[in-house]
Amino acid sequence: MATVLLLRHGRTTSNAGGTLAGHLPTELDDVGRAQAAAVGARLSAAGLVPNLAVTSPLIRCRQTIATALPGITPVDEPRLVECDYGDWSGQPLKTLAKLPLWQVVQAHPSAATFPGGESMASMSARAIAAVRDADARATEAYGPEAIVLACSHGDVIKAIVADAMGLHLDLFQRLSVDPASLTAIRYTPLRPFLLRLNDVGGDLAGLKPPKRRGRRNRKTASDAEVGGGAGAAGPAAVDGAPIRAGDTPARPDSVEGMNHQVYEFEPPERFVVGTVGAPGERTFYLQARGAGRLVSVALEKVQVSLLAEKLDELLIEANRRFGLELPDIEGVDAVRQRAARQPRRRGVPGRHARSGVRRRHRNGGDRGDRGGRGGRRDR
Repeated sequence: MATVLLLRHGRTTSNAGGTLAGHLPTELDDVGRAQAAAVGARLSAAGLVPNLAVTSPLIRCRQTIATALPGITPVDEPRLVECDYGDWSGQPLKTLAKLPLWQVVQAHPSAATFPGGESMASMSARAIAAVRDADARATEAYGPEAIVLACSHGDVIKAIVADAMGLHLDLFQRLSVDPASLTAIRYTPLRPFLLRLNDVGGDLAGLKPPKRRGRRNRKTASDAEVGGGAGAAGPAAVDGAPIRAGDTPARPDSVEGMNHQVYEFEPPERFVVGTVGAPGERTFYLQARGAGRLVSVALEKVQVSLLAEKLDELLIEANRRFGLELPDIEGVDAVRQRAARQPRRRGVPGRHARSGVRRRHRNGGDRGDRGGRGGRRDR
């Protein structure tokens, strides 16, 4: 029952250039080296020292571990190597996106086999086996408080996470794993627990394996916290200030029970807010893109509503202060009132299923998705 930390390598020249590296010996760029150093500092600050470190043999992973944890000697694990993309390796992603196989990779990856390479199913199977083997070896050698660090690649880590969550491989494209991000899994006899996913900032102290108090049987170790539990030990923080007993922190527009995570882009190129899923089962998401980096964050509906309201205020204030020519802005309340007056149609969500700001074109038309199985709105 060791704690497994899955570390994706830092950004590479291929990532920055928009090409698919595969097994090519692409190396970290300046940003990637800085990312590796930053994650190493976070691990050190949290006191997370791996008892066992395994890595993909590709140089970008070895460089990441050498920069993040210079005192650690990792063991090469060939089963953690990047998927063999075969003839796709080294090709621009925008070119590959035009090929018929691209849609298979996106929607039905368990059936995708790359020309001259391997299948995504075989990549998934070998990676899962490698991580579970490393977990078993560390637990046997160092006990249940052991920490395993495995440095690998985006698709490989996504496949391991999908297995831990009980997801079919065909759903693993819904996951996002950024360069130099940490994902934490704790395997137990009955089920794995996903502790962190795509963590790129903040305190890692909560990932320390819990201390054993007396003898804990195998069944108890596999039990989930009914009701969610108390979370990791130690104070939380709001805007860098610790929260202590008796404090009542007040962040404007904060939502109780929701985590606070900051992603920095210099500058952001595009934001997208949208939904996926059938009406009544929608998941809201926010995506931000900048300098070749894409971050996707799942949102609660109340967060989408707050975002829409703040965006409305921001546009109005920009118009007032700077006299910017903006399309006509239709307020959130007006959008909701109009939506409430419209008769509901089969397959179209009700007035509370979507909230946001619509920006009206000069020709009178509205921009924004009209329902169906999902949509997105650009800002």
